[in-house]
Amino acid sequence: MSTSPYPSLLVAPTTPHALPCFRLSDGMQDLQSAFRRPLWDTECASILVECADRCTNAEIADLIAARTGMRFKPKTVSDRRAALGLGAPGRNDWTSPLRRLRPWQGG
Repeated sequence: MSTSPYPSLLVAPTTPHALPCFRLSDGMQDLQSAFRRPLWDTECASILVECADRCTNAEIADLIAARTGMRFKPKTVSDRRAALGLGAPGRNDWTSPLRRLRPWQGG
């Protein structure tokens, strides 16, 4: 067994443009299975439909992570929301006070 931090190099074929092949140790194969992407299922879709009218995409992603253990980005939730034809939650709490505040008009 080699103590090198790099995987051991196997014999490559002698054809032109051949790529080197690396043998993965058992620990590295376990890491590959740990980094699989979560799959969107019906439970995730039901959580999205249930909370679509009152929660933002980030809040729905957190709810899905809490209930199912699968973590999704808010962009994924947004794409799934659009695919299901659900609208945006319709709230924007921070721009409306900024629009009312007009310091250039004296107040």
